[in-house]
Amino acid sequence: MNDGAKINFDPTDWESMKKLMAQYGDSDTAIDGTNINGEDVLISISKDNIVVRTLQSNGWMRRDIYSLIDGNFVTETMYDGK
Repeated sequence: MNDGAKINFDPTDWESMKKLMAQYGDSDTAIDGTNINGEDVLISISKDNIVVRTLQSNGWMRRDIYSLIDGNFVTETMYDGK
């Protein structure tokens, strides 16, 4: 899906996240890129959640999950280690 086009992902903007889910939720590929800290990210979008995997500059892999459940967002953060 990453054909050089850019998306703006702001985990504090729930309405924009809902639009991303509606627009890209049927995609079967992830979007790769770089966050504002220069870290590599991989974003997977489905109709009801967004998963952001970040290879942090400290070597840790962070996984942020944003799930839309009954119209509300539930967020989780997990660290998969080095």
